[in-house]
This record gives sequence, structure tokens and C-alpha cells, in this order.
Amino acid sequence: MHDVAANMPSGSRARVSWYGKTSELYALLATNILFKILTLGVFTFWARTRKRRYFWSHVEFLGDRFEYHGRGIELFLGMLFVAAAVLLPLAIASSLLTLALPDELKAIVQVFYFIALGFLTGAGVFRAIRYRLTRSAWRGLRFGLEGRAGRFGRDYLFRTFLMLITLSLHRPWFDAWYYRTLLTSTRYGDQHTESRPEGGELFGTYLVCWLLMVPTLGLSMAAYRVAFLRHLVARTTLAGLTVSFDATARDLIFLRVGNFLIVGAVLLVALGASITWTTPLMIGSTLSADNKSVAIGLIFLVFGAIAVTTVLPLLWQRRMRFFCTHFVFGGALAVDHIRATTSDAPQVGEGLEAAFDFDAVG
Repeated sequence: MHDVAANMPSGSRARVSWYGKTSELYALLATNILFKILTLGVFTFWARTRKRRYFWSHVEFLGDRFEYHGRGIELFLGMLFVAAAVLLPLAIASSLLTLALPDELKAIVQVFYFIALGFLTGAGVFRAIRYRLTRSAWRGLRFGLEGRAGRFGRDYLFRTFLMLITLSLHRPWFDAWYYRTLLTSTRYGDQHTESRPEGGELFGTYLVCWLLMVPTLGLSMAAYRVAFLRHLVARTTLAGLTVSFDATARDLIFLRVGNFLIVGAVLLVALGASITWTTPLMIGSTLSADNKSVAIGLIFLVFGAIAVTTVLPLLWQRRMRFFCTHFVFGGALAVDHIRATTSDAPQVGEGLEAAFDFDAVG
């Protein structure tokens, strides 16, 4: 039983601490890959669970670690359900309609197919976040997410359409809607989060960053990201807890450029290794020049995937240290008044999110 007595008085400040070790992350990655190979990929769902459990258990706030109670079998069953009940019927219906309808109507079928995928993407994101929150706990109290996946999927589809027709200039309003909807639906025990970000207040910053995106090779968007995070957390509270983000655009640019250089370096090594390995094999080969190029390209992809995988723990470590360092919590956290809730939690995993492979959101 956890002691949930309040220990963050008004006016105090605290940060989240990350205790993960690079050596342990490498061991986790290596064993997950090994079991994925041995099980022909079936272990993917248990590997994802092991990774989340490690990350959660190595993040500490006010002297207590977070807990993750998800299970691999839940993710596996969720994926099976979505594949059988949603994706397979959708693919069959689209294929049959495409074959049966005249050519002038096939384009309409494809449009509706992509609309359905857009809706399912939004619903899948919502279900994935709800699953992770209901399996996450701190001091014995679980988090949760209330609301309907269908409504979120509908709004997600509409705002994605606005992003397309405005050449992404709708981004500040999209981000504000996305995080406002999710955060105001999030609870810790019986306490709900309050969040009121406004996209219009960030449009000027975003427009400048958008105009500079090409000449800065996308680095200007780091300034918008930092501005948005500061705006978001300044307008978000939970049970008397306030949040601030003290990183600068330069800090985020250094993080991203550093990650880019790490990945670029290993890809250059992979390119050199693939050329060195394939050159003797290609000398005297009867393959045409085009086929040789394709073969070298495929071998480089394999070497590149292996090389990038070897630096994933370094990238995870850098990201966790960055965000744990720069998020600052203040206010008065009255956890002694927070009670557990009996709200229903999904019995299976995210499903739609796993089908579209959106694990990078969390």
C-alpha cells in the first residue's frame, strides 16, 4: 500500500527523474529482438510491454516510481480483434467494390477507403492512449482517459483534412485541439486534468517557423515546438499541480541535430560496409547494371536497419534525459484527497494503434 500523503507543499518545485541506464536499454533491445526472431515476430507485443514497463519503472517523481501494468497478451488480442473485425473486412470490401464498379467510380471508392483509414487512425490513437493510461499508475493510483474513440476519430479526420487544404497552416489549432481533448479527458484517480491551449495565440510563431522551414532544413520548427509546449503546460493543471517547460529552441535543436548526426554516422558506416561487402560479389556477376544497383540498395537497407537499431538505446536515453530535465512541476499536489476510481478499462490492447504502428506516440 502506497502512502499518498501530500508531500509537495505550495510554492515548491520538483522535476521528474530518469534512472534508465544505456547498458540496460541495450540488454532490453537485444533480448526483445532475439525473441522476435525466434517467434517470427509474435513476441512484438510482449517486447513492447517489456519496453514500456522498463521506461515507466525508471521514471521517478517525488520519490516514487511509475508503474506499468499492461500485458503482452492484451496487445496481441487487441491486434487480432482489429485485424479480423475492422481491417480485413475493410480491405475485402474495398477490393470487391473496385473490381465490380466501372472505372469512373473506382476513384470514389478509393477516396472513401482513405477517409475510413483516416477515421480509424484517429480512433486508434485515442484507444492506444486510453489503454496506456489505464495501465499506468503512480503511488498505487491509476490514470485513465474518458471519452469516445469514435468522436475523437471523426474530429481527427476533419482536422487532418484542414491540415491538408491549408498546407499545414492549421497546425497550431490542430495541436491545441489534440492536446486539449486528450488532457481534459485524462484523470489521475478521481481527479481530472484541466487544459486550455489556444491555437490562435501560436499562429504568428508558427507562421514564421513555417516560412523558414525550407531554408533552415526544418530546424525552425523546433522554435514552434518549444513555444507550443510552454503554452500548453502553462495552461494545464492536475489536482493543484502546475507544469512549466524551461527548454529553449536551441536546446531542442541541439537534441535533434545530435540525434541526426548519430543516425547519419551509423548510416555512413552501413553504406561503407555494404559497398565493401557487395563489391567482390558483384565483380564478374552476370547481373545487369540496374539489377546490381537494386541488390546493393537492398543490402544497404539491411545494413542500415541494423545500424540504426544499434543506436536506438542512445536515442531513447537522450530523449528521456532531455524531457525529464526540462519539465518543472510546481503548485501544491494534494494527493491525500485523491481517491481510486472504478471506471471501466479496456480489456484488450490498443489494436488500431498497433495495426498502424503508432508506438512512437508513447
